[in-house]
Amino acid sequence: MVIYYVSDMVLPSKAANTIQVMHMCSSLAGKDCEVVLFVAQKKAEDREILDFYGVEHPFRIEELPRVKFLKKSYSCALAVLQVLRGRRPHIVYGRFIKGSFFAALCGARVFLELHQPPETTRSWADRVFFRLGKTGLFGKIITASYELARLLIRKEGVREDLILSIPNASSQSYKGRKGRDFTVGYAGKISQDKGLAVLSEIKGFVDKVFAKVSFKAFGKGGLDYQKVSFLPYPLAKMEMASFDVSLLPMPSGSLVYLGTPLKLLDYMSVGGAIVASDIPLVKEVLDNKCALLVSPEDLERWEKSVCLLFASALLRRKLSLNSFRRFSAKFTWDKRAERLITAFASA
Repeated sequence: MVIYYVSDMVLPSKAANTIQVMHMCSSLAGKDCEVVLFVAQKKAEDREILDFYGVEHPFRIEELPRVKFLKKSYSCALAVLQVLRGRRPHIVYGRFIKGSFFAALCGARVFLELHQPPETTRSWADRVFFRLGKTGLFGKIITASYELARLLIRKEGVREDLILSIPNASSQSYKGRKGRDFTVGYAGKISQDKGLAVLSEIKGFVDKVFAKVSFKAFGKGGLDYQKVSFLPYPLAKMEMASFDVSLLPMPSGSLVYLGTPLKLLDYMSVGGAIVASDIPLVKEVLDNKCALLVSPEDLERWEKSVCLLFASALLRRKLSLNSFRRFSAKFTWDKRAERLITAFASA
């Protein structure tokens, strides 16, 4: 099976969405698919890019031709039309709405993957092309969460039979605790829509109450804490493996991002005990057997959860093992690739 993945990405990149794309392409390649990833620009050779993301199975990465005088995303979209017209592809897959629309015009069976509602995108063209394509031009719309699928049906009027919900994934890499000090940690962007208030509270609480507990966070954003600069994905997962307690504060009701949080699955894969927001998006993956779930607004409960896990190694181990077993059974890249290939084969 030949799969063309269309994007307007520049590789390598610090953007989290490139991690998901690279590992998804690699897992499909590992299932005996011929995968070609189209990008706006390559800043390194294929082997260097693959190593940067720590992917296991190689695949081809091709630059799309540049269309002069157009912004990157519009240039890439028209280039998709130019490149695919001569190749007559059967399966085209990707998160790039403009490119997916033009791929469908080439006669390809298009699987558009969404991680956020089109209404929240800054591009008016994306919103227009999605509304044109949702009537049947796109073969399937793949949502990275069930929550997003329900929203598309309710607000966008997408037919239920056009939607395939496949939650996000991560690589299987359980390592257990290797650090010396007890560490409370967070990985990812730090902003108001990513739980800045909770992180600020926990940082101050840890510094004030505990003598032998460190608070570690890395990623983009602003907070006065011990900060690790950007790390390539394989090194970032090694840092996550040093967390005794992994934090996932997400506000309720946010529509900015509705894919299963990649960092949540990363946490599960490396074995830390998780404290996460008690919201539907998180509960698609976790329950109280696998994590401590806390209201996003209840700062006191977040503090108490950290104290509880600090005091009980038995509880930490129980939550860690339960979340890892659930991850291994449902949320690896390989399992996600298998579901996609089944959908592609029926196209």
